[in-house]
Amino acid sequence: MGKAPRYLYVVMLGTAFLALGLFFLTLLRFEMRGSYPVLLASGVCYVLTAMFAFVWPGGSWRWGIWVSSGFWLFFGFVFISFMIKGEFEAPPLIEAILVAVFGCMGGILGRRLFDRSRGSAAAR
Repeated sequence: MGKAPRYLYVVMLGTAFLALGLFFLTLLRFEMRGSYPVLLASGVCYVLTAMFAFVWPGGSWRWGIWVSSGFWLFFGFVFISFMIKGEFEAPPLIEAILVAVFGCMGGILGRRLFDRSRGSAAAR
């Protein structure tokens, strides 16, 4: 427990892109449309980040940036591609920010759960 080893950041990026791949497979399998994909991506990032922050609390909200990196890079590239075509589409940018914020919130939750479990163990 405590500070995360350096190699874990590579594992985290791999996990982020694996989550992105599973996200797209889920979208294709269940043909999700509308706001469901963003909610799914936000939920995936929230849970993954909470787990990593619980095990390695030193990262806290910063784990959210690492976990959601695949999603916000994808949504960011979609936004940039619209800009290059001369169209301004704000939803991809808003979706990227939303996924990153939910990822960071999951990290905060994981850190608080770690602190609470540590506090209850010390009280025994």
